[in-house]
Amino acid sequence: GDWCYFNDTVNGVLRMLAPTTYAAGILATLAPQRSSLNKQLLNLIGTQSSLAHQVYSSAQIAQIRGAGLDVIANNSPGGAYFSCRTGANTSNNAVINGDNYTRMTNFLAFTIAAGMGYVVGELQTPQQRRDAKTTLDSFLLNLYRQGMIGDVNNPGSQYAFQTILDASNNPESQVALGFETAQVNVKYLSVITDFLVNLQGGQSVQITPRTQGA
Repeated sequence: GDWCYFNDTVNGVLRMLAPTTYAAGILATLAPQRSSLNKQLLNLIGTQSSLAHQVYSSAQIAQIRGAGLDVIANNSPGGAYFSCRTGANTSNNAVINGDNYTRMTNFLAFTIAAGMGYVVGELQTPQQRRDAKTTLDSFLLNLYRQGMIGDVNNPGSQYAFQTILDASNNPESQVALGFETAQVNVKYLSVITDFLVNLQGGQSVQITPRTQGA
C-alpha cells in the first residue's frame, strides 16, 4: 500500500507507482554498504498518505520497521523530502535487519565467488594457499581503504576483516577429498537508524573546558 504518484508529462496524467520502484532506483545508485534509509527520492509528487495529509508518527515508523517493512514518506529525519523511512529487510534480528546487510553480503559473496573461481583445478600446496589468501586479503583491504568495511571503534584494517586458509581449517580428511576452505570474517559498518542527543541546559550547568585536541 501507500503507492507513489508521479507526473506523466507525456500523457498529461498523474500515475501511481509501487514504492518499490523508487526504492529500487535509489538502491541501484548506492554502494552496497549504504542504506536507502533517509536518502532523498526525487520526481515524486506525493504518496497516497501525503496527498491525504496523513503523516507517519514515530511509533508507526518503529512498528513498520519491526515488521520488516519499509515505507516512503515526506517526514524524513533530514528534512521535508520523500525518503525510505526504515531501510529494513525482513529479518527480525536487529543486528542484520538493514537493507545494507543484505546488499553487502550478496556483494561480497558474488564477488568472491567470481574472483576465486580460478582456484578450482589447481593443486593444493602451501604456495597455492598463500596466493589464494593474498587474493582475498587484497580484495578486502581495498574495501577497507574505500570505507566500505571497518570497525569505527577500532580503526585499522586488522579489525575490518580476517581470512584463514591453512591447516587449521583444512584438515587432512577434507584435503584428501579435494576440498579447500577459506574462512572470511568481515566487519560491516553500522548504519545509524537513531541519533540520540543528551542535552543538559540551564543557568546552573557547569562546563569543564576541554584542552585542544582532547
